[in-house]
Amino acid sequence: MAAPRKSTRRCTKCDRPAAPGHRQCRAHVAYFREYRRKRREAGRCIQCGAGARGYQLCTACAERSSELMRERYRERRDAGRCVICGAASHGESLCRPCATHKARSRRRLRAESG
Repeated sequence: MAAPRKSTRRCTKCDRPAAPGHRQCRAHVAYFREYRRKRREAGRCIQCGAGARGYQLCTACAERSSELMRERYRERRDAGRCVICGAASHGESLCRPCATHKARSRRRLRAESG
């Protein structure tokens, strides 16, 4: 049921219009943000609720998340897309806006640390 809603920009939980940049409506975005905040404050994994050892994710969820990110990176790189946002990157690993943003961030961090 979530796939048709996602393709029509409807909330995957209740069928209201999705909030800009999200798959859920504003009410569900706020609900899940608060839900994760409470789990984080309790020292629990924000995804499954297991003990999180002082991090946001437990070991199992962190490993699963890392593997998914590696898969997404490889898929986007192989397709000639930006590995950050998925836009066309013309054979580079980053599109021009993401490369510019990353370079600015690195310069700022070097200036702050040096």
